[in-house]
Amino acid sequence: MSSSFTVQCSLLHSSALQHPDQTPFAKASNFAQIPSWVSLKSTCPSIETRQTELGQVENVHLVSLSKQGKLREARQFLEQMNEAGVSVSPQSYKCLFEMCGLKGSLLDGKSVHRWLRRTVKNPPEFLENDALQMYCECGSLSDAQKVFDEMLERNLVSWVIIISAYAQKGILKRAISMFSKMLETGIRPNASIFTSVLSSLTEDSLLELGKQIHSYVIRSEMSSNVSVETAIANMYVKCGWLEGARLVFDRMEERNAVVWTGLMVGYTEDEKPEEILELFSEMVRKSVEVDDFVFSIVLKACAGLQDLNMGRQIHGYSVKLGLDSDVSVGTPLVDFYVKCAKFESACRAFKRIHEPNDVSWSAIISGYCQSGKFEECVKIFQSLITKDVTLNSFVYTSIFQACSAIADINLGTQVHADAIKRGLIAFLHGASALITMYSKCGRLDCAYRAFESIDKPDTVAWTAIICGYAYHGNASEALALFNRMQDSGVEPNSVTFIAVLTACSHSGLVTDGKQFLESMRSVYHVEPNIDHYDCMIDIYSRAGQLQEALDLIKSMPFEPDAMSWKSLLGGCWIHRNLELGKLAAENLLQLDPEDTASYIIMFNLYASSGKWEEAAVYRRMMAERNLRKEIGCSWITVKGEKHRFIVGDQHHPHIEQIYTKLKELSISFRDAEDSLLTEDDVLSGFPERKEQLLDHSERLAIAFGLISIPGDAPIVVFKNIRACKDCHEFAKHVSVVTGRAIVVRDSNRFHHFKFGECSCRDYCTFLKSFKFMDVGETKCSYGKPPWIFRGSALYQLHLVKATTVRACIPKEFRLVEAFGYTLGGFFLANYDDSPVGMFDELVVIAGLVWSPPTSCAWAAKVLVNSDEACDHGRKEVGLPSQVARFSKRITAVSRQPKSKNIGFLNVIGSSAAFCDPKECMEVQVTEIKASSVKDSFNFNLTTFVPESSAGWRGPAIKLSLPSFSGGTEYYPNLLKYSCRIECRVRAVHPAKVSGPSPMPKTETRQSSEIHTSDTKNHSTEELVDNGKNLCEAVMLSKPVLALEFSCMKMQVEAPVVVSNCRNSLATS
Repeated sequence: MSSSFTVQCSLLHSSALQHPDQTPFAKASNFAQIPSWVSLKSTCPSIETRQTELGQVENVHLVSLSKQGKLREARQFLEQMNEAGVSVSPQSYKCLFEMCGLKGSLLDGKSVHRWLRRTVKNPPEFLENDALQMYCECGSLSDAQKVFDEMLERNLVSWVIIISAYAQKGILKRAISMFSKMLETGIRPNASIFTSVLSSLTEDSLLELGKQIHSYVIRSEMSSNVSVETAIANMYVKCGWLEGARLVFDRMEERNAVVWTGLMVGYTEDEKPEEILELFSEMVRKSVEVDDFVFSIVLKACAGLQDLNMGRQIHGYSVKLGLDSDVSVGTPLVDFYVKCAKFESACRAFKRIHEPNDVSWSAIISGYCQSGKFEECVKIFQSLITKDVTLNSFVYTSIFQACSAIADINLGTQVHADAIKRGLIAFLHGASALITMYSKCGRLDCAYRAFESIDKPDTVAWTAIICGYAYHGNASEALALFNRMQDSGVEPNSVTFIAVLTACSHSGLVTDGKQFLESMRSVYHVEPNIDHYDCMIDIYSRAGQLQEALDLIKSMPFEPDAMSWKSLLGGCWIHRNLELGKLAAENLLQLDPEDTASYIIMFNLYASSGKWEEAAVYRRMMAERNLRKEIGCSWITVKGEKHRFIVGDQHHPHIEQIYTKLKELSISFRDAEDSLLTEDDVLSGFPERKEQLLDHSERLAIAFGLISIPGDAPIVVFKNIRACKDCHEFAKHVSVVTGRAIVVRDSNRFHHFKFGECSCRDYCTFLKSFKFMDVGETKCSYGKPPWIFRGSALYQLHLVKATTVRACIPKEFRLVEAFGYTLGGFFLANYDDSPVGMFDELVVIAGLVWSPPTSCAWAAKVLVNSDEACDHGRKEVGLPSQVARFSKRITAVSRQPKSKNIGFLNVIGSSAAFCDPKECMEVQVTEIKASSVKDSFNFNLTTFVPESSAGWRGPAIKLSLPSFSGGTEYYPNLLKYSCRIECRVRAVHPAKVSGPSPMPKTETRQSSEIHTSDTKNHSTEELVDNGKNLCEAVMLSKPVLALEFSCMKMQVEAPVVVSNCRNSLATS
């Protein structure tokens, strides 16, 4: 047999087979592209055979090309067939149309359609339908409509194609119109048309249309069709009418798996897990075949209900069907066990999955995080990275949370970088986890940058950054962020208020905390829960208002929980109230008898009162009940390696150097509190305290940091329980001796130690040095002068009309004036540290008065947001002090040109502050009298926020500001006192001041350039002419200079009484 096949011989000229003068039946053509295997004959066929098989081989090749998707080659072959006079079979056209539609090749489809119309005069209906289907599949409904309109005869298939195409594209109006036209022609619709139209109804607004089609289906006697009934039920699900879907479902005589699954999906979207489980039970009873998708739905329902029993039964059923190892079933199983807190079962389910995907890994990693196995979570992640396994953004979010929990900033930054490289930081949730991670790792600056990188932060992101600042004890910034959150239109949630109340608690803002709690329901429409009330109890307790805390426990709309009594008990220990402490401990031990803190506090309370027998009872109770807290552990990261220490640690390789360093830095605590217990002492079985001072874990970590970390880097130590008073004092001492910045994060908050001071200002964390007071007694803790205040301030000088001020100063003084003006202004200060802690102050300076041999400032009003500061100012310094509310908000501003009027400041190097600032701070000061807010003094001040504490703050200076005071109802005598200030100073733009009445909106929306308010309604002249308040006249007068005092230490000397004002000054 010849090895070469001769397929082209049927189309070539052959003189041996044909008379020379006869017209040939085929032209010569080159069909070399036809594969040799198409022909099965090894010899040349006869004439008769050739006539009957003319064009079959060519059409077979054409079909082959179309089925291989080689449409370009098929078109070329059509041309060759045309040149050879070979006709194209209908089957070839059908294959070409189908492939063009499948590949969406409209250009090739149009070419084939034109060829059909050119070569076939009246194409059969099925080819016209194929062309119509091709245009629809290619998305060209205009061409499809044109073909449909030109069709001589349209059958049911034609109508089904065009109506379905419009329905699938969502052009329902056109689909319904075509459906109506079909009915007018007398053609009865089939199930395909109904299912196509019904499947396109996916919105609530289309429910009525779906009901009309359902009615027509019933009239057409097609309601018994399974596919139509399934489409109707699914339509009702998609349109949100589950009752209608269930009604159709219940009336179905025959139900397929699709309708069961569709109804389950509807219940899932409507969050009705009980109905899902009911349907699944019915499926099992009726032996309906279930697939992996059904298992994923029911397992999600079990996870939502945390129904462990039902979930385990479903798990067993999946094992019986052999589906538990499938990733689409195994992954929901892992998620179900994680949410039911059955982590071991989740691990077993995960190991059964043959090929886990990124969702599977995300579920198991999330499980490790939720179970507190953060180290294992990190190890799994690192192994996945080395194996180059595909991950998703949820995995990285979980790792951020793990790094946050273990406070591993090195790993956190590496994971962050890897997530950026892969583009896998989840929008909002991933960024929020980053904020929390950086803030809990002590890098609040990075946390803020992560927050600022979010285009439109949601509630979670805002809450995360507010929590960060609250956790670091920066209440003013936390509350400023809360105000920014509201200005941006984002609504706070219950967790946001936990963060806000925590900030108030750590900074002693009792009034603010109370206002936030009271406004939650009325203003923000957030229902307070027991956690919010516990925060308020903690605020009262830390501030020493123990009776108010007890009253809140009794009056709140919830039964107090263990945290309620624990907060009160902590306050009783801080403020040494044994009686209330006994009540709180009794209730706490009933709710949580294994809480060791209550035993420790009661032991110390009794010991501090000298009642050693009663104290011994609690010590004995702990021993009998074998109660021991978790081991106190501190850790520090050096060169990427984490070093852990426990109490009395002797296993570190550098332990000798560590203890040598500790002995160099050790200080003695010889007061009566040396006999009291700390948590670390309890862990060590109550050893002798003096022998254990050097062994506390955070001291070991600090000492190791001192010998291992370069001198310019801060020492950051983490501890799993609260730091004791001794170690807190030790860290302050070390920061003085070494000049190093030390940061300690305990179980409560961050403590930043610098130059012997802590950022917490020892506020209600450890015992303050004041005598025991009964509940309700108010004690001013200013102590003896001089009084020291530290913080920052804005000192702004104004030109004030002398006629305004002259009538308001004592007759013993003479006003210093020139050209009808005196020099007044205001002093706006924020004290980070003072004898009464942190508070704000606004001093309105009416002008300069003269009493030989000096001139001094005269204060028209002093406003503070501290009751103790107000009381001290009135009774000790003779100031016209009043309590006020200071509301602060930070906003962005546009770039500002440098001032042209400060040339002389360049000489002394104080004009650096006129660089373009990025933010401004609006301060609203409202005077408070009794329990109401009165607008007798209500001003808005807008000033620039300092760039950064790391930037240049101007030269260091020392100055003295002498002042007169007195002549008030609290202190009738006239006094003189002096404020000695050490600070850095630089010139800033004058603050913008607006008066007590709201300014017109058109003015407040102008450029944010800082300048004196030039309101039309409240000019200085009008205030003077109308005899308005002196303070308003001063504040709204023209500014001449504004100075920023930073790193300020102000020492206020004791005032002296002025006896002979006109001739001499003497003390009496």
